[in-house]
Amino acid sequence: MVSVLVIEAAPVPYPWWLKFLGIVLFALGFAPLMQPTWYEIATTAVLGALAAALAVTADRVLRLHRFLPLTVSTAVSVVTIELFADNPAHGGPVLLMLPALFYFVPGDYLSAATAELAAGLITTGALRLVYSVFLLVQLYVGVLLGVLFTGSSPHALFDVAAHSDLPRWALFLAWIVFTAGTLLAFATPPALLLAAAPARLRHRRRAVGAHEVRRGDGQHLRRRGYADRARAAPSTPADPDPARLLHARRRLARHARPDHFGRRLCRGFQDLLKLVTIVAALAIGLVVGEALTQGHSETQAGRHHDARTGSPHRAGRRGPA
Repeated sequence: MVSVLVIEAAPVPYPWWLKFLGIVLFALGFAPLMQPTWYEIATTAVLGALAAALAVTADRVLRLHRFLPLTVSTAVSVVTIELFADNPAHGGPVLLMLPALFYFVPGDYLSAATAELAAGLITTGALRLVYSVFLLVQLYVGVLLGVLFTGSSPHALFDVAAHSDLPRWALFLAWIVFTAGTLLAFATPPALLLAAAPARLRHRRRAVGAHEVRRGDGQHLRRRGYADRARAAPSTPADPDPARLLHARRRLARHARPDHFGRRLCRGFQDLLKLVTIVAALAIGLVVGEALTQGHSETQAGRHHDARTGSPHRAGRRGPA
């Protein structure tokens, strides 16, 4: 608890204007994942600047910080519908506004809540989980308020993906921008850049390759490629990379939210079901692993104690009453 208080009381390593720049870069780097178009990037630059201005202001005005996701989502929704969502060829409003709102998605709280619940810290994990849901509800309600204020129909949120016009180098560069924005927006120490950049670039190469396959009639080729890779690759143990597991959960949640906003209920519920399944499987795996390790540790401790004291110990038997 003392360490947490020390971290919270520590000074921010960057000034406010670098945080502002970081949030904008964070949104710009995330935009091609929603729609790989130049219009998406230009729209995200404006909406990201609006969201960053409100986030920086909330650091100085504590009252605004309490309902910051609601304020940001309402403002972004109104500006998107009124200024940028006039042509369906540019994509639906949800796909246009989501990159600017992604900074306010409580992914860190959800991950911490899952770990705490898996470790048996029910009170803190439940509180953090409820708070995360509360933040997500604020984002959802803010988007609906924007639709109400503009007098639009909820059907206006139907997300129609625009045709891709970004070159491959722009998709690769987006992850570099995203990494720089993450470091600045979340006040990450600069020393971690050397550790974070290789993983980001490696993941981006895979994402760019998958995007190139999806651009044409690539579904059949992708399935054949996966099948050939599965037959050719030797069986290896699963890689328990926490960053990869976290990215899988965020990806499912990110695809589920636009589907719900766009009234594609069946597909959205399928993605949410996958999200809940993965989180539950991770929690159960942590609990089972901890239980097995704890039982083995207690057995070893009992044997060492009996060896030191010289008392006989036989598992499964009791001495005379």
